[in-house]
Order: sequence, then structure tokens, then C-alpha cells
Amino acid sequence: MPKSRSPFTMDCWNKAWIIHGHKLACRHCGAKQCPTTDEHPFRHTDTCEMSATGPRYPWKELNDLLKADLAETRRMLH
Repeated sequence: MPKSRSPFTMDCWNKAWIIHGHKLACRHCGAKQCPTTDEHPFRHTDTCEMSATGPRYPWKELNDLLKADLAETRRMLH
């Protein structure tokens, strides 16, 4: 049975986040986070609409998406 894909996709991630140099930034408020603090929830500005979505760990989300894409690519190649 094929494993179902998460409804969370790279396109969804890219709508909320962007990487500038070594920091990840919220596309809505511009707040940034270094990968060395990835174990902490992302801190948006006080007025950011994204802060209402609850705690987010965008570096972990990106890592999980890349791992899933890599696993899918490997599965397709074999």
C-alpha cells in the first residue's frame, strides 16, 4: 500500500518562508531564525498574522519535507 503524502508540501512551505543567506525568514513579517536555534519555535513579530497559527518549527518542517522528497525519489528510481 502506498504511503500517503502529507498535505503539507514544499509549495505550502515556500508561501510562508524564505531562506536569506543562512537565516530563514517569515514572508509575512520578515522575522528571522538561524538554523542553530531550530529547536525553538519561530518567533514572529507581534503583529504578524502567522503568529496566530500556533508554534511552528520551519527548519524541522523543511528537513522533513526534504527527507520525504528524497525518499520518494529513491523509491521511484528503484
